[in-house]
Amino acid sequence: MSRIRLIVESLLFAAAVTAVVIGWQVVRGMLTTVYETPDILNQYASVDYLEHKTSFGVIYESSIWYVIGGFLLIAALYAAIRLAWNSRKRKRSGN
Repeated sequence: MSRIRLIVESLLFAAAVTAVVIGWQVVRGMLTTVYETPDILNQYASVDYLEHKTSFGVIYESSIWYVIGGFLLIAALYAAIRLAWNSRKRKRSGN
């Protein structure tokens, strides 16, 4: 197996995993939107709490670099597994 083919295959695998994860999040959001009904009458207590209480701390937002890092990590893991699998297969066949 050539290195270029392995790189392309690893990137395609990582793209497929990323697409499945994002697709699942979209489907879950759509289902939540369809099946969750707001209970306006009983929500006053939480609104009152949010208007009068202040929380202190730091909110961490995900960055595009985390997404890119995760994508490359998945691709690298896939490539490492494929290389190990192929070398093990070659050792068994005696080449």
